[in-house]
Amino acid sequence: MVSEGQAVGDDFGTHVTLFLQEVQHFVEDVLAPRFSGCGAAAECPWLVWLLRIALLQPTGRGGSLGAARHCVITGLETAGWIPAGDADAEMLIQRVASRAVCCFAKEPFMVVIPEISKMERQLLDSLECLSFHCHGGIRSIVFQGPPPQRAWSYVYEYLMPAFARRMLRDEPQWALPPKHGPLNGCRPVFARTARVCAAARVKERLFLFVLREDDHEIWGVPGGAVARGPNGDRSFLDTARREWDEEVPCNAWADSVDVRHRLLLAVSKLNSSKWVSSMNLKEPDLSTKGGVSCTAWIFVAAREAFFLESEWHSSGRRLFDIREPEHEDVFYKCDAREDLCKIHTHGAHLMEHTAGTWLELDFASGWLKAPLPGVRLRADVAMLLQSRPAEVSRPSTWSATECVVSRSIATRCCFPQ
Repeated sequence: MVSEGQAVGDDFGTHVTLFLQEVQHFVEDVLAPRFSGCGAAAECPWLVWLLRIALLQPTGRGGSLGAARHCVITGLETAGWIPAGDADAEMLIQRVASRAVCCFAKEPFMVVIPEISKMERQLLDSLECLSFHCHGGIRSIVFQGPPPQRAWSYVYEYLMPAFARRMLRDEPQWALPPKHGPLNGCRPVFARTARVCAAARVKERLFLFVLREDDHEIWGVPGGAVARGPNGDRSFLDTARREWDEEVPCNAWADSVDVRHRLLLAVSKLNSSKWVSSMNLKEPDLSTKGGVSCTAWIFVAAREAFFLESEWHSSGRRLFDIREPEHEDVFYKCDAREDLCKIHTHGAHLMEHTAGTWLELDFASGWLKAPLPGVRLRADVAMLLQSRPAEVSRPSTWSATECVVSRSIATRCCFPQ
């Protein structure tokens, strides 16, 4: 069956695309290195390992080949290196993996298996039941299209639209009506990412918590892609909580913010069709010249205790230290690959930030003020806040926490170059 709104050509067939989401890093860090130099003929030899593991899980979903049990896959399972005991099943695995085409090896990491049979589709669907330490999982999506091509244009034209349709069919809550940006007032748009802004109000002043991205010295807010899968997110608030706890690990979400007082703001953007991003969606009824994207921004009231703990450093023009979580193995992006693999194999924590601070949003001028000079903001954060959305500029409508501020010095922030 052809999906609604999808043109059909003479060379169109029924294919499956695998959208790896965060599992991309598991494949790159844990599985792919083990296949390098082994002379594997297949383009995606790691797929054999994943399919064998999926096949071995207890039968779920009405007698399918796949599994419903959510045991965490670590990459240490030896069964993935041993041919399946059932010769027919192993032959099916090899046949599927040998035809896999990696259409895009960056983000989004998407693989296509062309011209699939019913049994092959059933096998590939079993990958959706695998759970990983990274949260989320693999999505197996059937679509109609021409033979797979190793190009972003193919991903943009066929794979991302198929992914969005599948997600909204199963979980319509991931589409939001844009309230800000060029698509304000239009129909709901599929949103792939969420950002969270902890906010505190001091009389008529609004303060927002930001984190330093240590690898390139730019400041932003916690957030990231929605994790979809057996251990994934069920709402944008879930995404906000998970991202906060990952990025501010020693100041738990429940202790830092009060979710009873929050604002969900869907922010839209028009893009070039050549912009390579899983956020960039082809929506011809909304934009005839390129793609569109939508981000869920969650503004949530900071608890007074967290604000006071983290903001008082500003009076001395110092930053708030983001501490490592206790009783966990911790690694940083600069660490060796063999150490970073433990994030996947043992559930170690990846520290993305080491410092935070509070910015003040001046509604009259649109300026963002920092307690020390040289703060360079991510463009999406700066552009949204400097545009002073009406909903954000009236914190009384969503009850940002009233606090006492200690700072007396403020320096205007700047855009990254």
